Amino acid sequence: METYNVMNLNLDRYIIRAQETARIANIAAQAAERAVIEVERTTLEADRTSQEADRAVQEADRTTLEANRAAQEAERAAQEANRAAQEADLAAQEAARAIQESERASQEADRAVQEADRATLESERASQEAELAAQELERVSQAERASQEASPVTRDTPNLRYLFTYYELTPLIDSFNKSHFDEIIVPKILERKKTLNINHNINTDNYRDIFITSDIHADYRKLVQILVNAKLIRIPEDIDLYTDKIYDPRIITNSEWILPNSLFIITGDLVDGKRYVTVDDNIGSFELLIHLFLYNIKIKAEQLNSDVLFTIGNHDLRSVLKQMHTLVQDKVIIHNTLERYVHRNAYKYFQYNREAVLSKFYDLSPYLFLNLNNNEIIAVHGGLHNNPIYKNPEINIDDIISIQDSINRNGLDTIDASKFYLEEGPYSSIANYSSTSGILWTRFYADSADRRLVCETIKNNIKQYKLIVVGHCPTSENSNLGRLEIMFSPEYVSCDSGHQIATKGCVLVDECRDKYNAPVLAFVDMGLSQAFRRFGNNQHRIVEILHLQENIREPRIPNRKYNVISRLEIRHNREPIDIRVY
Repeated sequence: METYNVMNLNLDRYIIRAQETARIANIAAQAAERAVIEVERTTLEADRTSQEADRAVQEADRTTLEANRAAQEAERAAQEANRAAQEADLAAQEAARAIQESERASQEADRAVQEADRATLESERASQEAELAAQELERVSQAERASQEASPVTRDTPNLRYLFTYYELTPLIDSFNKSHFDEIIVPKILERKKTLNINHNINTDNYRDIFITSDIHADYRKLVQILVNAKLIRIPEDIDLYTDKIYDPRIITNSEWILPNSLFIITGDLVDGKRYVTVDDNIGSFELLIHLFLYNIKIKAEQLNSDVLFTIGNHDLRSVLKQMHTLVQDKVIIHNTLERYVHRNAYKYFQYNREAVLSKFYDLSPYLFLNLNNNEIIAVHGGLHNNPIYKNPEINIDDIISIQDSINRNGLDTIDASKFYLEEGPYSSIANYSSTSGILWTRFYADSADRRLVCETIKNNIKQYKLIVVGHCPTSENSNLGRLEIMFSPEYVSCDSGHQIATKGCVLVDECRDKYNAPVLAFVDMGLSQAFRRFGNNQHRIVEILHLQENIREPRIPNRKYNVISRLEIRHNREPIDIRVY
């Protein structure tokens, strides 16, 4: 019984446990059911999340495409901005140039006002001289007709197309470019020559003023300064001639001739800058620049009914035209001209092309002498008479005229070089073997201490030239000028100051006079003057050139047009002063 009870207890416990287990299982089943529901809900959420993710991916793809498009737009915008910046830079540069042009225009306007003021004064003076001006106008109209026959320039065409330009000259400044010179410069020279009436007999009806100097000797700076300070030309304002701006091509291309109805003459010796004081030419191109400058400024002068001419001197002949070797009676005479007189930098610059290059320019002004106004004035390098003490044959002016006429017709190449230094014959009147006679070498007027002999010889010249103007005779205290006492006179003390007697660069108007007391001889060699050189006190030295004027308000000289004769005193940045000698 007891066992039975025990068994029933165990059974009850089993039943209770079974019920508990069933209850737990029921709870687990409910939990499982809830878990299934949660899983299903989670699955739905996952599906929704996946869909959202897909949509996000699609949105991201769209965003990426938009970003790419935006980047492309930004790149295009950057390119546009760069272009705009470049345009802005160009606009700024144009604005700066416009400002500079405006400033230049303002300066030109100021100058125009000043010119207008001066023109007003001139107009007032002109109104007081109306009758005289009418007479002058009639004279000029007659001169224009006469100039067609005897003027050295064809004046009915402007000839401006023959001017050398800045870009044509630039390749020749720092070093010589032979191919450029031959291809660009030479053809223009040849074309320009066709427009010229080569004639040593100069009709001066168009010229109220004549200026004469001589012996430039490769001093380009001094030549330009003389013309600037004599108020014959105007150069660009920003060019300082005392710096290396002297090599600026604009001096040649942009300078303007400003004095109408004027004639400027150089009576020989344009070349050879190595003399007592060597020219300051760092590059060696001064000789070429001188010839290019004279070429261009001559054309500019023609536009104002003016002209620029030069004659041949002994240095031009020996150093450029008929250089070094001369055959004389089966001997070769070797002249050491180049070694003695040519600047060492010119050797380097020209590279053995010097004579061939410079000789081209002498074809445009191939004159042994110039006869101005029908024998009134003769401009010649040395003179018309040999010194009797050397016992050389007398100069035959008819031979000289015949040779010059031949040159006028056929050019310098027609000269027979082998005859130049013979002791006899027509060519000996140009240059004799002894190099002490002939019109390019004689220094009779200066050497002779017998003033009376010189004056009588000049007055009795066969062609009756009224005034002989010569270079070749340095007017200095160290020269062999026989009448040295002239230079001690008070009127010469200011010339090229800085030396004991201070006479370098003076124009000497000799005391030889005609029966009207008008001078018949003038020396214009200023080659030894150091005026306008850039070292020491040279900028302030004075140099002179001869100035001949036709002044209808002054008494006339019988048989002469030019009735006022002056030494024109020139110094840096000062007004030129006419020191009248007649």
